[in-house]
Amino acid sequence: MTSTTTPEQPSEPKFYKVYTLIMVSVFLLILLSLSAFFVHRLDQQVQNEIKSIEFYVDENGQQLDYLFRSAIDQLEITELDLKLKKLEQPDCTEASYAASVQSLFNDTASGFELKVAAQGSNQDPWLGRLVGAGSIQGRSAPFYCDLQASLLLRQNLASLPNTVSGANNAYFISRHDFYLLAPWQTGHVQISPTELKPHLADYFAALQANQQGSGAAPSSAIHDLFDDSVGSVVPVSMPLYDGNRFMGALSIGLSIEFIDRMNEMHHYPIGQSMIIDQKGQQLLQPDIDLQPKAMSDTYTDASAQGSSLFTSIDLLAQMPHAKAARLDGDIVIVYRLKSVPWSLVFTIPENEVHAKIRHDFGPGMLGVLLGLAVLMLTSYLVTSRYFVRPASKLVSHVAQESNFKPQPIPDVPKTWRPWFEVITKTFRESLEYTTLQREIDIAAKLQLSLLPSTFPKDSRFEIWGRMKPAKYVGGDFYDHLELDNGDRALVVADVSGKGIPAGLFGMVSKTYLRSLAMYGLVPVHEIMRRVNNRLCEDNDTCMFVTVFYGQYSPDTGVVTMSNAGHPPQLLISANGEVRWIKPEINHPALGVLENADYDQTTLQLEPGDQLLMFSDGVSEAMNTSQEEFGYERLAQLLANQPTVSAQATVQRVFEAIAAHEAGTEQSDDITCMVLHRLA
Repeated sequence: MTSTTTPEQPSEPKFYKVYTLIMVSVFLLILLSLSAFFVHRLDQQVQNEIKSIEFYVDENGQQLDYLFRSAIDQLEITELDLKLKKLEQPDCTEASYAASVQSLFNDTASGFELKVAAQGSNQDPWLGRLVGAGSIQGRSAPFYCDLQASLLLRQNLASLPNTVSGANNAYFISRHDFYLLAPWQTGHVQISPTELKPHLADYFAALQANQQGSGAAPSSAIHDLFDDSVGSVVPVSMPLYDGNRFMGALSIGLSIEFIDRMNEMHHYPIGQSMIIDQKGQQLLQPDIDLQPKAMSDTYTDASAQGSSLFTSIDLLAQMPHAKAARLDGDIVIVYRLKSVPWSLVFTIPENEVHAKIRHDFGPGMLGVLLGLAVLMLTSYLVTSRYFVRPASKLVSHVAQESNFKPQPIPDVPKTWRPWFEVITKTFRESLEYTTLQREIDIAAKLQLSLLPSTFPKDSRFEIWGRMKPAKYVGGDFYDHLELDNGDRALVVADVSGKGIPAGLFGMVSKTYLRSLAMYGLVPVHEIMRRVNNRLCEDNDTCMFVTVFYGQYSPDTGVVTMSNAGHPPQLLISANGEVRWIKPEINHPALGVLENADYDQTTLQLEPGDQLLMFSDGVSEAMNTSQEEFGYERLAQLLANQPTVSAQATVQRVFEAIAAHEAGTEQSDDITCMVLHRLA
């Protein structure tokens, strides 16, 4: 029974898991970084919002300043007009004037009151209601002077509400227990002078304490009385003098309702504001009860909307002007009015500002985060499905192929199958190339090992050689061999082509030369002929080798040599002269023409002479301008130079060629060997 097994599918490598871990970490880092950035942006928006609140408060404060300044200016104009009118009136201290004034008033059970006439007359009730405590008869001269001033003020006070925006009424309260309230309209509640009298001393004392006069507020009781009469107002008051004599208080009642409407026009959408005087008396707080309250150190008003914690006046006084300060979870801004000694105080819970910013910007930021999260998740799924997972399978597939375990192409998207096929094929070819490269490295090391690694140590002569292949395996070689008769065989050869074929052909040529020359029994020219015939046998590749072969006699200094298509040798005399040693007949390279004959010649070396043997890689070395090194440059390099060792001569040639070839790739194998007769 035969059993079949399916190839084992490679397990998914750790690459995919690492990719997933990296992507999740990167996505989380991006989301956390973006979240931190959004938190920072929200904090910046809160700061910007606080600056916006400061702008609102500053704008509102300027509007209130303008309103109060206008009221004060009108009071000062009224005071000046009163002084001008008094110059045209009879002396109020004369008995005749007192009698004429008394005729304009009626005595009542509760005091006296200005007689009322038909509308349009000088005693039109709309021009103001003037009432006082006590009798009109038998009063002091200052009393009648103040009464005269009140009559002169009626027209001015009645017109002030039309002159000052938001003014409900104007009134003059005399230190002689009477007051003038203008304009007077049907429905206004009458204020009894006896109700007013108990509070005047404190009121006048506070008013005179402020020598500037502007902006002193009445006591709560007086304020309440006038509020009951003409509606809720914020009074702007100033003292009125006749020379140095204090007459009373001149006031404009600004409608809280009007200030509230103006406040709403320039008010921040949330939070609340109030106006307080320098003593902590609350003059205005919209949306609570429209009544002034005296501030204690702290108190909580359950009816207030928004911030409900009011702090002491001393702490408010320490806060910067028109700049936000944080206090017990609230943002407090104090705007100190310039025209009156009051302050506009705005409070808002800090959490409401944060809530507003979150409401305005939170949905957009959350949308960006969610959108980014969806985008990153989508990109992860897409890249995982169509790139990373197939790539991880490809890595696993190639790993199996590298272990010589062929595997079928796994289940991947169709667009990836050609990649699997091409990469698998390429990888197998790469494996083959790697194997071949390894073999080439072995061949190169083997070739170098076959070149002479040692040179003879003889007092009569020295030899030194070097070969630098253009590729891993070179076609050049050199050799020296001691013969049985004591002579020294010398070989420099250059195989056609490069690489492994040239290296193998050179090894064969070297073997033939060594086998025929080692006993010293065969003449030089005969050795060349026999090696040529052997190389021509079965030479289907038509390869050939140029060879210089010589035998040197250390005793006589004679070199017997033969040249098979090789470059000439250079004789370097001890006196510095150089001479080319060229064969009389140019014989073909070995392996070209079967049964070819080769001749031999002799050369006498004198002590100190050197014979340079080289391959055409020396003379044909190219520079960046495509110029060959050439024979002439080689001769000039070695001519008229002090006598040096064979090794130094070889080294000098290689250094000159390296300098000549700088910036270019070596085009051919370079081989040099030098024979130097010492004695």
